[in-house]
Amino acid sequence: MREWVISVFSLVMISVLSGYIIPEGKLNGFLKGLFSIIISIAIVSPVLKIDFSNFSFENATVEIPFQKNYIEFIFDKKTEYIKENVEKVLEGYDCFESVTIEYEIDKFYNYVIKKVVVDLNNSVINSNEEHIDIIEDVKEKVLECVQIDKELIKVV
Repeated sequence: MREWVISVFSLVMISVLSGYIIPEGKLNGFLKGLFSIIISIAIVSPVLKIDFSNFSFENATVEIPFQKNYIEFIFDKKTEYIKENVEKVLEGYDCFESVTIEYEIDKFYNYVIKKVVVDLNNSVINSNEEHIDIIEDVKEKVLECVQIDKELIKVV
């Protein structure tokens, strides 16, 4: 490292001295360009000596420090947002009571919804109206808000 610094410094000094010694003209411009190239090569030469053939990024991992509490806070906010959207979609049902969303954080810190539970209180079929499978209808409405498998939606 020390030798490299000395060689770069020496080339710069020679370049400056040659600028003073050689008179103005085409030769001076040529030498300035030549020394610029030589100095650039001298500065970059340590990088060129690195053997890149031995580098392997297959087992390389990047450790990113994070705060687990912050991630949980963000996922709680996301769950709250999804819950509010589901409640807006289902508010037209007279029997709708509440929505519960259960999630987990996997080993890669991804947000994974485990279950969406929709509580239908007083779910009664009126004999005067056409029979509608309200459970399937509610599941379809939930699927509009949440991108999960239909089997993960429970209507109680």
